[in-house]
Amino acid sequence: MVHTIEKQRKENDTLLQFHNSLFNPESVEQRVFLNFVSLQSNANKFYIIEFQEGSGTQPFCIYTEYGRMGRTPRQESRYFSSRETANQFFHSLLSSKKAKGYELVAIEEDFDDLFTPRINQIHNRSLRIEPNSLSLHTQLGELSEIQLHRGLQILEEIEERLMKDSSDLLYLSNKFYSLIPIVFGNKINMNDSVLDTHEKLYQRKEWLLNNLNALDNISG
Repeated sequence: MVHTIEKQRKENDTLLQFHNSLFNPESVEQRVFLNFVSLQSNANKFYIIEFQEGSGTQPFCIYTEYGRMGRTPRQESRYFSSRETANQFFHSLLSSKKAKGYELVAIEEDFDDLFTPRINQIHNRSLRIEPNSLSLHTQLGELSEIQLHRGLQILEEIEERLMKDSSDLLYLSNKFYSLIPIVFGNKINMNDSVLDTHEKLYQRKEWLLNNLNALDNISG
């Protein structure tokens, strides 16, 4: 038994040494947060892309973290020997996600977190969010003030539609939840989620305005 444990430890050490010789992260050059919601398709997906620079035989890495909002994410790392190739892959991946309808989400990050690989940010992994409840603190991180304003802008568009007709309400609801991430659970309840009544609209609008006012008080 002792021999088996010692053998496993040596194998793990060898794998770690190999990984470190391939790539050892030192800083983060770029990081983007994306989110996509399609209520009618029961889709509620996020995608994080991170451009890391480090040392090793392949000193550049594109790290991705993705999955359904509220679930344990999948993580992947792709290594590159040149900055140019890594940068091309980063922007190609970003463009492909935006073409599929993913929205950029502006996250409020601490200065240290800007340069710390996300996989090392423990505080982002211990967060537990109640399903179907709006929160500044999301699986992606804390929503920024500018992101709240983007969500408010969509709600104002919905308010205009409700006063005239019901066109585009599903599209605009999808856009709102893509900009303001929420955990829906395994199955999205369309009746509760589509913003097709003044009551639903005002609930979300009140939440946004309260948080924007709170942020103004803090900054003021």
